[in-house]
Amino acid sequence: MKKASFSVLRPRKRKKNSAARDSLIEAVRKLLRHSHPSEITTAMVLSEANVARGTLYLHFEDFSSLLEMVLLEAFSESVEENIDSLRDLIDNASTKKALIRGVEKLTKASQGPSRRDFRFSRLRLIAYAEKNQRFAKLLAEEQTRLNKKFEDIFQALKKKGWLNKSLDLKSVVIFVQAYTLGQIIDDVAGEKMPPDAWNYLISQVVEKILINH
Repeated sequence: MKKASFSVLRPRKRKKNSAARDSLIEAVRKLLRHSHPSEITTAMVLSEANVARGTLYLHFEDFSSLLEMVLLEAFSESVEENIDSLRDLIDNASTKKALIRGVEKLTKASQGPSRRDFRFSRLRLIAYAEKNQRFAKLLAEEQTRLNKKFEDIFQALKKKGWLNKSLDLKSVVIFVQAYTLGQIIDDVAGEKMPPDAWNYLISQVVEKILINH
């Protein structure tokens, strides 16, 4: 997060951090919890942030640049946390068994009911990109950056000799991210999966397929 370097997202130069700028960013974040990005207007953000219209343009090129910056941050925030946790786990695991147990803990933390809002938020952002070509381009670049980070992690796992050599590395990267979004199918289902059934399935895939034996 906070690592996007797209020119369209760069705020105008300022001498120091601004409370008004922070208020604008926080206002967009708050509105995104309950509204689709396409529903959020400049007036809504200004009202929520309690700042004048001119203040927005002191810190951002336009309203879209503010919205897109926050959207990218929202898209990447928890993914970055998962990447850091996974990197630490792989770097510190001394045995395959320790790695597998660690992945099980990470899976449980990332797949639970408390992460429901995050899953829906990411899905909304992906859907928003379908109708917004400029944001779609930014999102594609951001997802590529995240994929590269995941790929570096699995390269480290491969060097340890713990990753199944028959698997395509890029496919592993996509799968690991995809099963988090896959949980959203159960989020909307009338009849839910048995408790922990999804996490058990993931652990079996990790242990029996992803990890080299």
